[in-house]
Amino acid sequence: MSMNVYESLDETHRAIALHLERLKLLAQLLPTAPSNETVRGQVREVIDFFTGASREHHYDEEKFVFPPLLAGTDATVHKVIERLREDHAWIELQWLDIQAQLETSAEGASAKDGQDLIAAIDDFALLMHDHMALEESTLHSVHSAD
Repeated sequence: MSMNVYESLDETHRAIALHLERLKLLAQLLPTAPSNETVRGQVREVIDFFTGASREHHYDEEKFVFPPLLAGTDATVHKVIERLREDHAWIELQWLDIQAQLETSAEGASAKDGQDLIAAIDDFALLMHDHMALEESTLHSVHSAD
C-alpha cells in the first residue's frame, strides 16, 4: 500500500518531534561536552535532519499540499495557509541561527553561550510544535472533507 501525501507529512511530523526532543537534550550536553565525539556526531545527525528531511517537508507542503487548497474558495483555509507559509519563513530563519551555533559545536568548539542556544532551541521547538498542530488540525480536516 502506498503512502499518501498526508500520511507522509504525518510521518515527518513524528520524526520532527523526535528530533526536536533530541536537539533539546543535545543543547543541554554541548556546554559540558564540546569535544565529546559521540555528542558531536549526534549534533551532526540533527543538523542533517533539519537541513534535509525537515526542510524538504516544508517544500513538499508548498508544492503539493497548499496549491490545491488555495484553488478553493474557503477564506479560512487561505488564511491558515498564509500563516503556515509565514511560519515556514520564521522556522527557516530560526533554524539558520541555531544551525550556525550547532555547527560551531559539532566542529569541537564550545557554543558561545549555551543558555542562548538552549533558549533559541526552546523557541524553535515551540514554533515547530504550534506549526505542526495547526497543519494537522486544519489541513487534515480539509483533506477528510474532500
